[in-house]
Amino acid sequence: MNKNEQVEQLTRYMANFVSHIGKILPDDIIAKLDELAAQEDSPLSKTIYETMKLNQKLAAELNRPCCQDTGVLQFWVKCGAGFPLIGELEALLKEAVMISTVEAPLRHNSVETFDEYNTGKNVGKGTPTVFWDIVPDSEECEIYAYMAGGGCTLPGKAMVLMPGAGYEGVTRFVMDVMTSYGLNACPPLLVGVGVATSVETAALLSKKALMRPLGSHNENERAASMEKLLEDGINSIGLGPQGMGGKYSVMGVHIENTARHPSTIGVAVNVGCWSHRRGHIIFDKDLNYTITTQFGGDVIMVEMKNGKKILTTPVSAEDLADIHVGDIIYLNGSMTTCRDVAHRRLVEGHRELPVDVRNNAIFHAGPIIRPLENDKFEMVSVGPTTSMRMEKFEKEFVELTGVRVIIGKGGMGPNTEYACKNYKAIHCVFPAGNAVVAATEVEEIVQAEWRDLGMPETLWNCRVKEFGPLIVSIDTEGRNLFEENKVVFNERKEKAIEEICKQVSFIK
Repeated sequence: MNKNEQVEQLTRYMANFVSHIGKILPDDIIAKLDELAAQEDSPLSKTIYETMKLNQKLAAELNRPCCQDTGVLQFWVKCGAGFPLIGELEALLKEAVMISTVEAPLRHNSVETFDEYNTGKNVGKGTPTVFWDIVPDSEECEIYAYMAGGGCTLPGKAMVLMPGAGYEGVTRFVMDVMTSYGLNACPPLLVGVGVATSVETAALLSKKALMRPLGSHNENERAASMEKLLEDGINSIGLGPQGMGGKYSVMGVHIENTARHPSTIGVAVNVGCWSHRRGHIIFDKDLNYTITTQFGGDVIMVEMKNGKKILTTPVSAEDLADIHVGDIIYLNGSMTTCRDVAHRRLVEGHRELPVDVRNNAIFHAGPIIRPLENDKFEMVSVGPTTSMRMEKFEKEFVELTGVRVIIGKGGMGPNTEYACKNYKAIHCVFPAGNAVVAATEVEEIVQAEWRDLGMPETLWNCRVKEFGPLIVSIDTEGRNLFEENKVVFNERKEKAIEEICKQVSFIK
C-alpha cells in the first residue's frame, strides 16, 4: 500500500471511529452509570437514569448520535516519531471530521470567530483541536478522540494560586466549580483536574485527565489520595443526576500533575458530562489497530411508567397553577427550538419572532436535522442547551412572546424567576445527553424559520408527543429548584472542604 492509499485508509478509519463514539458510550461509562443508578432511590433520580438508559438503547438501535451537541472534536495524538503518516495526521483528521459530519451525522459546531459564520463542516481555523505528544523511538500512534460539548467541558476554569493557598486552595477551587458551572454540565460528571505551574499547563492536563479510564489513579500516592478525597467530597454535596439532587455527583475525579514554579500553583478543572463520548485507538505502522475503549455493553429496555402528567398546547396559566418545582411532566403539541441568537434578535434587534410561541413551548436546543425531499426535515437528534445562556434575555422574551413552557438544561436566574412568576410560565429541564429519546418524541417538523442562522440556531417548530420527562425547575410562584438546591449543596461543600483540607496539608 502506497502512502496515498494509507492516508485514505486511515482517514476512513478515523471517520468511522468519530461517528461511532458519538453514538455508543464506552463500557466503563455505561458500567458506572448503571452502578450509580442502582444506588439512587428518589423517583426523580430514577426517572432521569431510566431516560439515560433508554436513550443509549435508542441511539444504538436507530444509529443516531446520542446527544445533539456532538461538540468540537478534540484529538490528543501521542505519535511515535517513526509513525509513517505523522506528517499527514492533522490534515486527515480534519478530513475525517468532515466525512463524519455528513455520515453520522454530526451537528455543525464550528463558528469562525470575528467573521461569525458557521462553516457547516465542523472544521475551521484551529478546529478540530489537535494536542500533540511526540514519542521518540516508536512507530505507533495513539489517538484519543473526544466530543467536547458546549455545556460541559468547553466552559472549563483555570487560575494560578499562590503557594500559601496550598492544596487546600486547590480543593476549594475544585469544589466551587462543582456548585457553580458543574450544576449545568449534566451530572454525574467526570472531573478532570490539572495541577501544574501556570494556567495553560494546568488546563491542558485537566483535559487529558478526562481521557483516562474510570477507576484509574494518579501514580503519585498523594495525588491519588486527593482524587478519592475530592470524589467523596463532591459526592457528599449530592448534586445528583442533572444537578437536581441525589446521592452521587460524579463518576470519578482524575488528577494530572507536573512540577511547578516555587511561586505558583496552577489549577484547572474540566468536566465531562454523563454522556462522556471519548475513544482511544492505537495504530501500528501498518495501520493495524486496537481500540482500548471497548464499546457496546448490553443496554436493557426500560419501560416508561404510566400515570404521566401531560400538558397539551396551548397552555394556560390555569394549567400551570398546580405544577410545582420538582414535578415531572410531559408535553403534547407545539414546541419550537430557540437559542441564543433568536433571543437576541427578538430582544435587542426588535425583530418579530416568525413562529407564534404564545401559550406554547420553546426548547433551548440546537438539533441535528436531516433534510428530506419537498422542503421537509427529519429530527435526527435534539437535546437541551445550557439555559443560563438565555438568562439575560428571558424576562423580555417571555413578556414579548407569551410563551408558557421553557425547556432546557441546568438552572436559570432571577430574570427567569421574575418572568415565570409575573407572566405565569415555567422552566423545565429535559435530562441532557438524551438527544435520541427527545428526537423520537418529535412527530413532525412543521416549520423552519431564520434558516440563515445555520442548523443549531434555526427556529425548528415541531409537533411533539409525550415530550419528556420534563422536570420543573422554576414554577409560576417563582420558586427555583436549582437555587434552593444550591443552598443545601454549599452547606455540604463547606463541610466537605473542611474534612479534605485536614488531609492535604502537603506544604509545610
